[in-house]
Amino acid sequence: MFLTRLAFRCRLRNPRTFLATPSKVRELMDSIEKEAAKLSEELALLSGGDMPAGNVEERKMRLLLWNAKSELFIQAVHLRAKRQPLLDTKNSSSRLGTKLKEKVFKAINARRPAIVKSIANYNTRYSEYKQQFPAQLGSDVGEHNILSYERLSNMSLEDAFWNDGLFYHCNAPWAINTKVREGINCILILDRVQEEFGLIAQELVRAMDWGMSFHQQLALKIAYLNDRIALLAHTGADNNVPPDDIDAIQLSALNQTAKLKVIMGELCTRITSHHELLLEWSKDFIWLWGQFPPIANDSF
Repeated sequence: MFLTRLAFRCRLRNPRTFLATPSKVRELMDSIEKEAAKLSEELALLSGGDMPAGNVEERKMRLLLWNAKSELFIQAVHLRAKRQPLLDTKNSSSRLGTKLKEKVFKAINARRPAIVKSIANYNTRYSEYKQQFPAQLGSDVGEHNILSYERLSNMSLEDAFWNDGLFYHCNAPWAINTKVREGINCILILDRVQEEFGLIAQELVRAMDWGMSFHQQLALKIAYLNDRIALLAHTGADNNVPPDDIDAIQLSALNQTAKLKVIMGELCTRITSHHELLLEWSKDFIWLWGQFPPIANDSF
């Protein structure tokens, strides 16, 4: 709108306008009248000038309610951010120290007056709107939109309360029916759970791949040491067998054969422990493997 006015002013200030032919002047005046009519329509649309008085009043009160709810949502986000360390301790084994808890509660209490003020403003706007236009709120809203600090502090940011369908005149069930919206949130949560299960299954496949590869490496090294010990026993003299990387390991007071037996004994202990670990994983692995199509893990 501002740019259109500026363009017309520039054209009218142009000296060539006064030297234009009558047809050019009429063309300019027609374009000005056309743009003026368009601007009038836009102004009426924005201000509700073509609406009945009741609709204009409803729209103004709805905008005030929307503004109050927007401010309230901002306060809810800030409050959630302050309470997040406390929520994390409930969902994990980590614990907050005494000083950190004191800082969290101090921050929450410092924000409380602003939140209470926003709640009071919203409740006032909601009550006024409900009194004037009760039919606009829908049958499933009722008194549940009257807020308290306790309710807001325990409310999720995905709660059906934050439904903005009223402000957009949307009559679809997903916009105005709280149960439908809660159902949508439940389905989204289930999708997240399925995604998490998929990530866990991928990590488990990698872990089992590592476990089997490591087991195979230990078994091959034990077999190699066993063959080398047999070779040393067959030759009868340690010096007749060429040294390898294992001989470079420093173990005092041990000859070549004794060193190989000590190392092989340690590897046997490790492979037994590793085998027990894989057996502990097997039940969980089989259960998770059954929850997902094998085609997703063809590489394994």
